[in-house]
Amino acid sequence: MNYAEKSVTATIMEQALAYRAMLGNWVLTIPLSELLKLRGIYLMHAAYLVREGKGILFAGRSEVGKTTLIIGLLVMGWRMVSVDEVFLASNPQLFAYGGPEQSKVSWQSWKRFSYYLGEQSRFNGKKIVHLGDYFPGQVLDRHKVSAICFVEQSDRIKITAIDPGTCYQQLLSVAFLNSEPNLTRRNSDFLYEISQQIPVYRLGVGLDIKALHTTLIDTVLSGN
Repeated sequence: MNYAEKSVTATIMEQALAYRAMLGNWVLTIPLSELLKLRGIYLMHAAYLVREGKGILFAGRSEVGKTTLIIGLLVMGWRMVSVDEVFLASNPQLFAYGGPEQSKVSWQSWKRFSYYLGEQSRFNGKKIVHLGDYFPGQVLDRHKVSAICFVEQSDRIKITAIDPGTCYQQLLSVAFLNSEPNLTRRNSDFLYEISQQIPVYRLGVGLDIKALHTTLIDTVLSGN
C-alpha cells in the first residue's frame, strides 16, 4: 500500500490462485477499503435492506443464517442496497451505499427458495448468486441507516436491544480494519460514533421468514 500515491501493488504467486475468494480479499477488497477510508468511506461485512422508507444493516459472521434471512426478506418485498459488503459514510447522517449484490448461497437456502432462484442439482459448498438478477426492481444505490441488527443462530425469533458498548465491540468484529495507525484510529472513532447514534439489536433469526418480517417492522422499524 502506498497511501501518498493512493496505489496498491501486488505480486501473485501461482500457488495463491488456489485460494480464489480469499485472494480477492487480499488483492482487492482489503486494499480498497483502506484507500476509501482516506475519503471517510468505510467497508463492512454486512447486508443492508430497506422497507417502508427505513433500513436495517444486518451484520454477522458466516453460517448464522444471514443469507437465508436476506433472500427471505427480498421475497417479502424488501429492497436491497447490498447483500454482503456495504460502504458506510456519515455526512452528517449515516448512509449505506451499494456494495456487491452477490451472495454465497448454500444448497439448503437454494432449495428453500428454488421457486425464485430456479431448480438446481445438489451441490457442495456454496454458489455465488447475483441477487440483483432475481430481484431487479428492488435494488437501491444508497439509503440512510435506521438501525443495526447483529444476526445470530436461533431456533426462534428473538430481538433484544443492546447497549452502545456492546455494539461497539460487535462492530469491530465485522469491520474491515487496517494496519495504518491513523486510519485505524479514524475507523475506530467512526464505529464508536455509530454505536452511540444508531439503535442496535441482537437478532435470532429463527426459521419463519414471514414472522421475522412482521417482527422487524413492528419492533425495529416502528421506533425509527
